[in-house]
Amino acid sequence: MQRKMSQMLMRIWPTPFPRTTRHLSTGNSHVASTETSAGAPAASAALVAHEGAAEVATSLYDQLRPYLDQADDAGMPVCLAGHSLGGSLALLTMVLYQINSRRRQPSSHPTCYTFGSPPVLAHKNGGGGHRALQALNLPPNSVQNFVLENDPVPRALLSVDPTFEMLKEWSAVKGLLQLRGLIAGEGSPLSPGRFLFESVGQVQLIKWTPEGGSEVVPLDAHEVESELSFMAHKPAAATVAAGTPAAAAAAVTAAATAAVSAALTSSSPSSQAVSGGSQETAAAVAAGGISGIAAAVSQFVSPLRAFQSLLDHHHGSYAQELEAAALRGIKQQVDHQKNK
Repeated sequence: MQRKMSQMLMRIWPTPFPRTTRHLSTGNSHVASTETSAGAPAASAALVAHEGAAEVATSLYDQLRPYLDQADDAGMPVCLAGHSLGGSLALLTMVLYQINSRRRQPSSHPTCYTFGSPPVLAHKNGGGGHRALQALNLPPNSVQNFVLENDPVPRALLSVDPTFEMLKEWSAVKGLLQLRGLIAGEGSPLSPGRFLFESVGQVQLIKWTPEGGSEVVPLDAHEVESELSFMAHKPAAATVAAGTPAAAAAAVTAAATAAVSAALTSSSPSSQAVSGGSQETAAAVAAGGISGIAAAVSQFVSPLRAFQSLLDHHHGSYAQELEAAALRGIKQQVDHQKNK
């Protein structure tokens, strides 16, 4: 079962969602036929989802549907939540519920809370996660995504995916992405502004500082990319102490840049045929690209950072940090009331 699950989750390419699977009997065998759900509203045809996660969520929804129907008949609110993959499945299950719900109060809507969950949903033409919710007639606050500051998992498959950001530093990859954008559209998967999926709903960034402790910072839509990007938080010019991870990162970057520059400016027969000015320009351009990649690599391969990332993704970390942030918020409210 675990092997089957891992195989399904490896199918990451965006596929139209929702989809239904019908088993057609042909003698003693069963043939699976997958087709777009005919009962879904026209707006839902604009959605795409992680293929493997969509299959799991569809199966999960089929099991939950009797209970969801009972909730609709009783007029009870429906809220789904989960950590990591559980949150991703909760989001896709909410989509299926929103499309197929028979609740009698059109003004009410389901809600979903995710904690460190990888993105699995997007509008097929990109343009931001809000478009996916608009297609479902859901408000932005219907989905709340809690993200710890150093957790890489909820950044996966987004435009701020660490791997995607590193690859975009290469001019060849950047050119291929631009070509893909011209052919398939700027909002298509594997284009300059989009990896595979988008952050759907509101993002609540959980930050910690020595001065203030834990706090939850709501991000506006235009802040999500810059705040979640690991590469965007590099200081422009900072003095780092020797022996620290930052110093190690600087050393890796400097060594890589120097090595590329030396290789490109060496006096090989082919390089001698290039004029001095052109040679220096090519070396500078290549070294600049390698410098960015080396800086990114050094930022992610640090054992300290890798260990911190593992800790941050654990569900216990989310519970602890959210509890601390809630207690801090309550204390601030109490102090505010006392000062009135």
